Amino acid sequence: MNTPITLTQRELLSLSPDVRAQVREATTSRRVVLNPKDKPANHSSAPPVDQFVLDPLPHESTILHDSLDEQRANDARNSAFLDSMPAAFAHSAQPDLPPNALVIPDVYESFYQSGDIPDDLVVSMESTAIRSILPIVDNKQQIESIIDGGSQIIAMSEAICHELGLAYDPRIVLKMQSANGSISPSLGLARNVPFRLGDITLYLQVHVVRNPAYDILLGRPFDVLTQSVIRNLPDENQTITICDPNTGKVATVPTVPRGPPRTRTQGFQPSRN
Repeated sequence: MNTPITLTQRELLSLSPDVRAQVREATTSRRVVLNPKDKPANHSSAPPVDQFVLDPLPHESTILHDSLDEQRANDARNSAFLDSMPAAFAHSAQPDLPPNALVIPDVYESFYQSGDIPDDLVVSMESTAIRSILPIVDNKQQIESIIDGGSQIIAMSEAICHELGLAYDPRIVLKMQSANGSISPSLGLARNVPFRLGDITLYLQVHVVRNPAYDILLGRPFDVLTQSVIRNLPDENQTITICDPNTGKVATVPTVPRGPPRTRTQGFQPSRN
């Protein structure tokens, strides 16, 4: 027990909270305001500038305000000192936590600080493709439909509506607000449009929209009607289990990555002459 142990300053600061506190106390600059009681008794008239500069300091213990350049130099020196210290010392320089406070560190940050990141560490990807399903719409065509539970409606592009020959009520106009805040009116409402997925046929109320970035958007009404349950798999695949509200049938439908929307030339065709 009497054998001396040699420690580096870094190891000592990381092990002893008292030493860290003393180092922080010694390296932190402070501004001390002069006490009004320490002013001279005869302060009714201010002395000339030259006399004030040449007068000695009133008390040796008085600390004058640092100039701007000195304060910047102190801040830079303290920042460099903190950067050279280990992470434990840097955390101790932060505002004191309440007694017996429970701090939960970030696991990935701990691996990063130690430099020992496991090879089998699983992290999330930067982005993944939007998923969609392929129902047969109006018993005519299989059209890609994006699943978006954040949308309050079910929408269809005007081009797909004309391609299927669906009739819609132009009196039902909805003012739609996009993510960037812009508002555009819909063209009308197509009622009871059949969507067939396997043995399940759903009758949906679809708003027709001009020039959207999708063919069909299945919003929140689709999830409520089918009581859908979405399962995301580690390989980026996704399945959706739906229930037929009329027959009670249940089916699990695989989703596919979203593809480009269909395009259709609008207006008059160019002349062949």
